[in-house]
Amino acid sequence: MALLWIGEDDEPVKPHAIPDDEVWGVEIDGEPFIEGDNTKLIYEDMFAGFPVSDLPDGFSFELVEYFDNNGLYDPGVLPFEMTRTGAELTVSIMGGAWPKGRSQEIDQDALHRLEVTKSVVDELATRVDWLREIEMGDFDEYYGGVTLTYSIVVSAELDAKDAFEVLRQRYEAITERSEALLGERSLIGVLTSGDESLFTREVVMPALERLGMLDVRLVHGVDEHGRDVLYRYQHPLGFEVLGAVQCKAGDISGRAGRQVDEILAQIQDAMAFPVYDLNTKSERPVAEVIVAVSGEFTGYAIQRIRHRLQAPTASRVWFWSARDFKEMAGRRPRA
Repeated sequence: MALLWIGEDDEPVKPHAIPDDEVWGVEIDGEPFIEGDNTKLIYEDMFAGFPVSDLPDGFSFELVEYFDNNGLYDPGVLPFEMTRTGAELTVSIMGGAWPKGRSQEIDQDALHRLEVTKSVVDELATRVDWLREIEMGDFDEYYGGVTLTYSIVVSAELDAKDAFEVLRQRYEAITERSEALLGERSLIGVLTSGDESLFTREVVMPALERLGMLDVRLVHGVDEHGRDVLYRYQHPLGFEVLGAVQCKAGDISGRAGRQVDEILAQIQDAMAFPVYDLNTKSERPVAEVIVAVSGEFTGYAIQRIRHRLQAPTASRVWFWSARDFKEMAGRRPRA
C-alpha cells in the first residue's frame, strides 16, 4: 500500500515532502485519514505496506476496526493511542480503577488487577528495553480513580503491519502474564490461549448456562454436522427451542474465503440435519445457530456470512466474539 501525507491544502504529497508539523493526516491507498476531534483513526487492515518511518514525526493515531463520520467506531486489538516519534513507534497504554456505587469506594477488584499488572510490567522492564514510562497514581482528586500507564515501543524501521504485530504480541505478553497471576482460568487467559476446546468448555458453555439455557452439552467429535455444543430453552410463547453453537479459536476474517465458506457450510448443515433426542427418542430440528469465536470478526465477516445465507436461516444465526464474552462477564446478576 502507498502512504502519502496530507497538508493544509489537502493535496496528498510524498512522505517527508513537507515539514512534519504541517501534516494534518495521511492517505493510504487513496483513503484519507485526517484529524478529527484531536484523534486520527486508521483502519487496522490498511496499516501495512509502508515503513513506520514514513509517518510524520510526532504523528498520533488509533488503529480501529471501523469508524464513521458521526464519531462512532469499533476499537481494534490495541485500543490505545500510538505515536511515531523519531526512530520508534510508541503505544501509550492506560488502565484504571474507579469509584463505584454510592459509597464512592474504589473498585477493589479493578485495583488489584492494576497492582498485579504493575508488578508484571515492573519485572518485565528489568529484562527488556521496549517498556517505558511506567507510572501508577491518582487520576483525579475529585473522583479518586487510580490509573496505571506505560508505553510499549517498536522500531520505526519496520513495516507498519510488522510493527503492529510486534506491539500486539508485547501487549499480550503482559496481559496474559497478568491474567495467569490472577487465575490460570481467567477469561482473557482462555480467550487468548488459542485452545478451542478450552474456549468451548470454559467460556461458551458457562455463558449459555448463565443465560438460562437448559441441557447445555458438548457434542464436538460426536456430531457430524459442525455442531460443537447443543442447548435448549423454553420460548416465551410456550414451545421449546433447540440451538447449536459452532466454536472457533481466534479471529474470523471476511477476507479469508475458506474460513467464511467453512462456517457457511456448517451453519447450513447444523440446520439441515436434525438431532436425535434420547429423551423423546425422536429427531428434532435445530432452530438457531450461534457462531462463537475467541477472537473477533474482522473485515465485515458477519455481514458477508449473513449476505450469503438464505432466508429464513439468516435471521436465526447469531455471532459471539471475545468482546461479547467480556461484556457478559462484566454484567452483574440482578438481585
